[in-house]
Amino acid sequence: MFVEVIVRVTTYARACPQPDEPAARPTAVESELTGVVGPSCAPPDADPRWVAAEASWVRMTVPITRDDDGHLVVDPHLRPTDSS
Repeated sequence: MFVEVIVRVTTYARACPQPDEPAARPTAVESELTGVVGPSCAPPDADPRWVAAEASWVRMTVPITRDDDGHLVVDPHLRPTDSS
């Protein structure tokens, strides 16, 4: 089974010149929130070291599977097997 979604993808460019002050890093509490998978590769909106360059809408087809407990799992990193 698959679900088709449309996602907004934004590319970023380094700000030039770089600001002198480094951006704040997430605290341990922020990184341990329920449902948080891990740090994002995209910079925070308020990070002065990066500027949004371009945004576009991209269509993705994502597989839906079930975990060992029978719950639905949507993971864009999964790839369908040949038998799907």
